[in-house]
Amino acid sequence: VKYLERKGFRKYYPENSVEPVLVYVSENRVEETSESKILDFINSYINNEEYSNVYNQFMKQSQLLKTNTLNSLESINFKMLEDTKDTSYIPFQNGVVKVNKNNIELVKYINIDGYIWKNQIINRDFKSIENSDNDFKDFVSKVSNSDSERVKSLETTLGYLTHTYKDKADQKAIILNDQDIDDNPNGGSGKSLMLTALSHFRRVVK
Repeated sequence: VKYLERKGFRKYYPENSVEPVLVYVSENRVEETSESKILDFINSYINNEEYSNVYNQFMKQSQLLKTNTLNSLESINFKMLEDTKDTSYIPFQNGVVKVNKNNIELVKYINIDGYIWKNQIINRDFKSIENSDNDFKDFVSKVSNSDSERVKSLETTLGYLTHTYKDKADQKAIILNDQDIDDNPNGGSGKSLMLTALSHFRRVVK
């Protein structure tokens, strides 16, 4: 058990749950695991010539890794990394992007002040670029009819939706509709593309 704890395995009690969940923690990244995965982890370590005697003994006593044994793992209470009023965090494979009104910074996972579920990490690296001109910026301008006030409004809306901090006393409902509202819905105005764009940064329920 102590060996597994040194390697990052813990048990975790979800909110309002009386049964623990087995988790694996690596540099503040957390993922659920299981008895089978832990067994595979141990097998991959001891299944070689150097530890052949240990491996054979372990396989004879596989009950060593039953639920009661794993429940003796140290418990961990997670302080999950969350957006604040002034700062947003977006996790990528190569680190967490810390965004505020003055700066965009890539922070290593080991240096963040909180934990992140591995399944929330965006499956690509973050790359900073100097030139902000791109196809999506052009798209935002076009769906706003190149009107500077409408562009600013849409950019603010996208920022609000990307930022997960919400004031519970002042939450906004965002509604995307066509420019001209009548009895005949107009497609092709970019609403679905906007949601698709957001889904590349945050979880979106469609």
